[in-house]
Amino acid sequence: MTTARKIRLKPGRAYYVYERSPEYVFRAVRDAVQQGRSGLIVSRTNPIILREDYKLKRIPLLWLTEAEGDDHISTNDPARLYDRVRSIATSTAKAVVALEGIGYMASRIGSARVAQALEDLRDLVTGAGGTFVVSVDATAADESLLSLLEREFEPLVVPPRDDHRIIDVFVIDAVGGILIGHAARQSRMEIDADVMAGMLTVIMNFVKTSFAEGSDQLRRFELGDRTVVIERGERLMVAVVFTGQESHALRATVQAFAARAERLYGPLLDRWSGDVSEMSSLEGMAGSVFFEQWGRS
Repeated sequence: MTTARKIRLKPGRAYYVYERSPEYVFRAVRDAVQQGRSGLIVSRTNPIILREDYKLKRIPLLWLTEAEGDDHISTNDPARLYDRVRSIATSTAKAVVALEGIGYMASRIGSARVAQALEDLRDLVTGAGGTFVVSVDATAADESLLSLLEREFEPLVVPPRDDHRIIDVFVIDAVGGILIGHAARQSRMEIDADVMAGMLTVIMNFVKTSFAEGSDQLRRFELGDRTVVIERGERLMVAVVFTGQESHALRATVQAFAARAERLYGPLLDRWSGDVSEMSSLEGMAGSVFFEQWGRS
């Protein structure tokens, strides 16, 4: 059984974490409070559920909702949200403020206003010596908001899981079956080209026999002591090879990465020359998500 590691957030920093459901950010605030810091969570999740599921008894919670009620905060009033955060950030040292639900906010008030709110809250919290953390579902958020987070916030590095170990990530043209990008635990000099080609062949054979046309489901199969999970979109497929036990978090990460890769690189395939070097940024994105975030050790 794996014991969850304590998450340590540095004062004066602003972080983002990509996750389909905001489990990690809730744990981060809980751990910070247990370490003696004050905290605040602004979330789309009902506070009753948060307190019950994450043991957040001592942490103030604000519910992002248009319903009226105590500790409810409307997306249509960013100024009020700013005031509520300021009351926490400036009244106690090293406060940790977490925000989840920027996709919902953008659908209500537009991405430009959400971007401005993120920048204002980051400056407010970090300027007071606290820590600001944003949890975002990369499959649903506007690309401009994701770019802002990656440009002006630090990634919150998720500690390596003890229950599985990612080996390879393949990004494949779903129409032509051509390998577009590959990220691996090993360096390129250590990779056996024949082994990699054999792995790719096995993956493509599985795809041909198991996916119905137009299917976008996540599929999996066993290959010796390794497991392969595959997410297929309209133009791209992502295959992740790992050892150990599959987790909900890993599955969500594969889905989130595939959705964003499809959005960013799918349209480029119509004019792609076939030169893999043109897709180096895609490989870099895969390496960042699956090895920097999930750990190479």
